[in-house]
Amino acid sequence: MLSSSAAHGTSVKSADRVIAILELFALRQKSLSLTEIASELGYPMSSVLALLKSLCATGYVSFQQDSKTYSPTLRVAMLGSWIMGELFQNGTVIALMDQIQKETGETVILGTRSGLHAQYVHTVQSQRLLRHYVRAGLLRPMTKSAVGRAILMQYDDEEIVRFVRLANQSTTLERTLLNEQKVLEDIRAVRETGYAMTDQLTPGICAIGVPVLLFKGTPCAIAVAGPTFRIRRKRDRIVSIARQLSGIVY
Repeated sequence: MLSSSAAHGTSVKSADRVIAILELFALRQKSLSLTEIASELGYPMSSVLALLKSLCATGYVSFQQDSKTYSPTLRVAMLGSWIMGELFQNGTVIALMDQIQKETGETVILGTRSGLHAQYVHTVQSQRLLRHYVRAGLLRPMTKSAVGRAILMQYDDEEIVRFVRLANQSTTLERTLLNEQKVLEDIRAVRETGYAMTDQLTPGICAIGVPVLLFKGTPCAIAVAGPTFRIRRKRDRIVSIARQLSGIVY
């Protein structure tokens, strides 16, 4: 498991490990033992124990003596409650995402920009046997993912150029450098259609993203993702349903 701070290459080890522990609880959604946490994260047991003791002392994690397991407390949930209320508009956005999932049958993703990446902040999973499963917190490339492109289409050309230059400054690998003109052309094409569609970023998966404005005007995007053969077949319907959400949120 890789936390967002580690993905950006600027992390403090102890802070990064605390975040990884909390993310593991979010992923597993159950109490976990010291052995389970250390094993899943690949951290030394002594280090994990020290961090858990600190989290228990500050009230963010509790220890169940009978089962010898740990779990996050309500204090963790309350940390972001003020953001969640505005971001999800007191449940309206989540309800609409649930509605889109039911009408399309596919996985629905809400994403926003996190530095040079698009990050999934909430997902509603498809219930189909053959589906695209994604977890909240996942980072995706801004210029290649449907969520990322649907976010970028809300920027003007000048802001996109600034983003490209920042992205290129952050890498030393020539193969990862972005072509400024190509990115501009791609985003202009996305603006013309009103939605972003990407195929095979994940093998066999296609995604359609539309822009939304949520938390204090922050550019976000909703994407519907699933097996390529299904998404392509019902593209027009998915776009129509996703745009209904976009219209309501705006």
